[in-house]
Parts: sequence; C-alpha cells; structure tokens
Amino acid sequence: MMAYRLRYYTGIFTYVIHVAVYWFIWRAVFSGQTSVDGLTLPEMTTYLALGYISRSFYFNYIDRDIQSRVNSGDIALDLARPYDFQLMNMANAIGESLFRLLILAVPAGIAICLIFPVIGPASLLALGGFVIFVALAFLINLEINFIFGLIAFYTKSLSGIWRAKFVAMDLMTGLIVPIAFYPIMVQNILYLTPFPYIANVPLLVYLGKIEGRQFIMALFVQALWVIALFIAGRIFWKRALRSLTIQGG
Repeated sequence: MMAYRLRYYTGIFTYVIHVAVYWFIWRAVFSGQTSVDGLTLPEMTTYLALGYISRSFYFNYIDRDIQSRVNSGDIALDLARPYDFQLMNMANAIGESLFRLLILAVPAGIAICLIFPVIGPASLLALGGFVIFVALAFLINLEINFIFGLIAFYTKSLSGIWRAKFVAMDLMTGLIVPIAFYPIMVQNILYLTPFPYIANVPLLVYLGKIEGRQFIMALFVQALWVIALFIAGRIFWKRALRSLTIQGG
C-alpha cells in the first residue's frame, strides 16, 4: 500500500463508493417507510458504513498468499522451518490488519462518517461489545481464509473459486443485506454457520439490537466458532499436507 500510493488512495475511495452505492439503493427501499424489519434508514446507513469500515480492517489475503507459496514452491521452505505454519499465517494476518486499521480503516472511516449520516452507538456497552465482536470476527475470517487457502494444496489455483467465495462471503455475513431481511429458513441456516458473526452480529450489537442475554449468548457462540475453526484448520492442514506436491521453485 505504501509503495503504490495511488492504489492506497483508490482503496479509500473504493470503500466510500461501495457505501454510496448501497446507501442510494437502501434509501430507495426505505422510501415512504420509517423502518424495514426493525431497522430505520439512519440505522441502515450506519450498518453499511460500519460494515465496510470494519471490513477494511479484518480483510486479509491469507488464502491467496498460501496459493502463491504453493505455486512458487516456497511452501517447501515453510515446511523446513521450525515454526507452526498456521500460527505464522495468523501472525501475518494480525500484522496486516493492524496496518490496515491505521492506514486504511481510520482514513476511510473518517471520510465515510463525514459524507454519510452515521449515528453513534446505542450505548457505551454497545460500543465496547462491538469492538470485542469485531476482534473475534477478525479471527473467524482469518481462520476461514486459512482453511480456504489450503484448498490450493489440492487444486494449485484458487482464482475462480476465490471470486465466488468473495461474493458469497459478502452475502452470507450480512455485509450487503442484513440477515433479518432474508427468508426465515435462510436465516436459520446461516445462523448455524460462523458467517453472520463476521458482520451482521457485530453491527447489530453496535445498534443496540442485541442486548442482555442475547448479547452473552451471541458472544459465547462467536467464541466457540473461533475455537472450532482453529481446530478445523489444524486438522485440515495435516490432511492437506498428504496431498501437497511441490511445483515451481
């Protein structure tokens, strides 16, 4: 990002454009209505704005990095070095996200909040809860990307399915459309997965839509997903190693 300054500024501009496009769409949806499925237009605007600001923080390229190392043959060096491959990638993602937080998320957040009518948190507890949920959402997204990246051990390329996964994640996490807007059957299925806990749940916590016992339960479930996905990543890593063939170099 620092080497290619135009790409950096374009990145901030892109997040503003994303919010603007969906804001105009939702403003048309809310035309003549005070609320839709429990959300008002100001809340929907805040939902979109904070969703994309959060995404600029927790987004990472672990899956593509793993594919690149498999394609180049550098994965052989990783296997020869005395470190845990999964923890190494997690550490890389943490460093990248902290960088993105300071260099991308904060400037993009300021620009978005100055342009769009973003409202404040429902309470200080909601704000604190939002920060905790976003931190755990980062870990869930990281672990999903790690598992997805290991598919490259079998396919050698993720380019086609990576794009499908990119779009599917935006839909299943509730980033573009809140989960409450989906049919009940789809909602029930999605809440059996970790995806709503990446975007939808943290944003509803900020808006004060998840409180009390529901808040504690959501936090418990999100923490369980963090642990479960970490274990799943370890199991998949050991199995993927059996199918790895080194190419490139």
